Amino acid sequence: MHAELQERWSQDADCPDSGFEHVVIGATRAHEGAELAQREQAPVATHYLDSPFHGYTTELLLLAGHYLQVRFSHGDGSSGEYAFDLGFLGADHARVRRIPWTGYGLVLALMAAGAGVMALSWIRHEAWSHPFLTGLAGCLLVVLGVLTASAVLRRTTETVELRSLHGQAPLVRLTGGFGSARRHAALLCDLAKSAKAARAARPREHREFLCEEMRVHHALRQSGVIGDEDYQASRARILAAHDRGG
Repeated sequence: MHAELQERWSQDADCPDSGFEHVVIGATRAHEGAELAQREQAPVATHYLDSPFHGYTTELLLLAGHYLQVRFSHGDGSSGEYAFDLGFLGADHARVRRIPWTGYGLVLALMAAGAGVMALSWIRHEAWSHPFLTGLAGCLLVVLGVLTASAVLRRTTETVELRSLHGQAPLVRLTGGFGSARRHAALLCDLAKSAKAARAARPREHREFLCEEMRVHHALRQSGVIGDEDYQASRARILAAHDRGG
């Protein structure tokens, strides 16, 4: 099960220093075809996000010309790398919490059963022929509950999804434990400012911007960054915005 909370970071708000904000001033304007050239450019700022317990690692590299390169690896062995024009990043983001309630219920049941068996073996130790074995069984249930709790906690995550401007497709996912979203506040605010600076550096007519945003979505879908369901939903939003013409 998961719960989703939609949030917005102001592009003009004051932000704590995250190491990205100073780059907005010094970044250079990219020439046409920078999608190819930017991969050869050295990053001008880096933000590393690591959650070893949950098995998620994400590295964000801000490249000259207002591009963002993302490198990620997950505990299941999957990893990847991709980049996109920061101008297509919106100020909206979603916070998704995943809580395996069934797992927590199992932990409580094991802990309660273990404690109950140990208590019963202590109370009835004179009447039972092998109270030690009964108490040992209770201890094993408690240990099993602790091990299960560790596995359940690993599956309890909080993910911040940074989404595209019009299509609202998830371009970046930052995953950690509960409370990790608060630690990303300065980073998210600075990225919103960088996205605004990128759009100012490469002004586009509205319909042209929408077409290019859809091409970005398509490329990320081809590389597996955006799922088919998210891609289709973002495509519908962009087409609606294109029809409105504003």
